[in-house]
Amino acid sequence: MSHEIRTPMNGILGMAEIMRRGSVTPRQAAQLDKIAASGKHLLSVINDILDLSKIEAGRLLLEQTHFNLADVLNSVVAVVGDSATARGLRIAVHAPGMPQALRGDPTRLSQAVINYMSNAVKFTEQGSITLTVGVVEETDADYLLRIAVSDTGIGMHAAEMTHLFQTFEQVDHSKQFPSPSGNRPKSSCIASIAANTFGRAEVAQFLLEAVGLEVDLAGTGAEALRMAQTNDYAAILMDMQMPEMDGLAATHAIRQVSAPASVPILAMTASAFEEDRRRCLQAGMDDFISKPVEPDRLYETLLKWLARPR
Repeated sequence: MSHEIRTPMNGILGMAEIMRRGSVTPRQAAQLDKIAASGKHLLSVINDILDLSKIEAGRLLLEQTHFNLADVLNSVVAVVGDSATARGLRIAVHAPGMPQALRGDPTRLSQAVINYMSNAVKFTEQGSITLTVGVVEETDADYLLRIAVSDTGIGMHAAEMTHLFQTFEQVDHSKQFPSPSGNRPKSSCIASIAANTFGRAEVAQFLLEAVGLEVDLAGTGAEALRMAQTNDYAAILMDMQMPEMDGLAATHAIRQVSAPASVPILAMTASAFEEDRRRCLQAGMDDFISKPVEPDRLYETLLKWLARPR
């Protein structure tokens, strides 16, 4: 379902980006920006729903990786900053004496804090929102942190707070406690993308050619393997869902060929879960780009791998 739901969003957001870069009037540009903003908001809702389905099925795996706490907090502020500024709100972060090098799941942590911060923005008309992080307990092996979000919004009465942790509750103060259910290096790369799937090939090809890259398209995994054997590509963008041979099998087969052993293979897929990322790396891929593709993220990842000596 992750693939089936996220793939159409790739076409919507990608085509909006392509049109935005064309010859459009200021009014059309503003309209396309609204399409993109609404699409990204819908994508965040989709991601939350998919995560909930994973939790209910007992299949959500928490990542264990090293991360910097300051980076997580900065990313949270960056996500909600524009909406807070638009409402005239100030955001303050207090994290004195906090450990910076931690190990855990930064994605889930940032998701949780973003949800709290977004709600604070939604229900605060004026004033400020404060994000506070403190150490509650520390051992030789781990930290127990308390992350709190406070705001100058409408707040809640004691009676309303008793409903907080039920399946779904939202306080509506208009009624009485309702409970509604530049310059880029010129190189060549292969975009191994199923050309018969709406939005994928057109979006990827446009974004790559827009920065001077030469693109070959493969319609199937087997075709991608044949092309990798006969061409010295600078990089391979590998879609996971392809006929004849999927991206994992194609990557594994390409890695068995000695000639292109050093070529970076980057997964491009609508599957955004950590276990999907692990499967890609285990198959021999070097990096992971989730869809819908963000142009800056695509360019940043490509630049990192194209700049490396082979």
